[in-house]
Amino acid sequence: GLPGANLSLPVLPGSVSLILWLPALWVLLPRGCPGRYVAWLALAAVVLYRPPAPPKDCVDIYTLDVGQGLASVIRTRSRALLFDTGPAYRNGGNSAEYVILPFLQSQAIRRLDMLVVSHSDQDHAGGVTSVLAALPVAGLLSGETLNTGGVGAACVAGQTWRWDGVDFALLSPEHGSGFTGNNASCVLAVSAGDSSLLLTGDIERPAEQRLSRCGRLRPVKLVHVPHHGSATSSSAAFVDALQADVAVVSAGYGNRWGFPKESVVTRWRQAGATVLNTAESGAIQHRLCRNAGITLQREYRRSAARYWHDIDD
Repeated sequence: GLPGANLSLPVLPGSVSLILWLPALWVLLPRGCPGRYVAWLALAAVVLYRPPAPPKDCVDIYTLDVGQGLASVIRTRSRALLFDTGPAYRNGGNSAEYVILPFLQSQAIRRLDMLVVSHSDQDHAGGVTSVLAALPVAGLLSGETLNTGGVGAACVAGQTWRWDGVDFALLSPEHGSGFTGNNASCVLAVSAGDSSLLLTGDIERPAEQRLSRCGRLRPVKLVHVPHHGSATSSSAAFVDALQADVAVVSAGYGNRWGFPKESVVTRWRQAGATVLNTAESGAIQHRLCRNAGITLQREYRRSAARYWHDIDD
């Protein structure tokens, strides 16, 4: 297409949108009408608006609704990380094109400082090519070899970095672990002080047990339930070690595997966690802040529900 033929604007909050778009429409009035200069200022504000990033020592976690798969955006004050790229679809296209990239545009995120693809299963790596083609990516880590033309490096336990007072640490797989498939998933801990998140990919009991034996599991505020809530994961010892306040499942509505399994949901709840599922909640946002725990939780399907959703039959 022609350069500049397509303009993507960040999504404005409802009240801000109303305040700015109404006067901006005044631009369409004939020249000489009073208020047109103010309208141009309002239109400029619409174009230049940038959604607020989290403050220093805080991190926003967006678990996107990509159906049966996983894609999460982790955002600090000045940096952004994408963990997994959701599924490719049988009828063509993928969740990066339909969900992830539009979301990044809505948040005015123009580049990724890190892309982590937990492993090569298509429901986690289905959109990686589209992401790499659409915007600059400073670093790529993966648990298994990807079809990216040799771009990227392997996730190895012990890798760490810090952004804006928020610490990132890879906990699995270990170098030479021998894990393949689900158990080769990158496991990433994100910590703002004592407020932590654990991203688990599709790890199953063998990887969970390895993490436990190596002493890498610590209590967390928020966890992504491994393998979409499969019975092959979320062993009792793993769940008990994490003591999570909130456990998020990324799963497709009515998926053929029946994820999350009821026994898994029950196990997390009995351990004290609130269980949320993207199939019911849509995209889910959390904010973790240093020594303050979860300071924000938003379920987008509920917060954006239309009034008729509450009408009794």
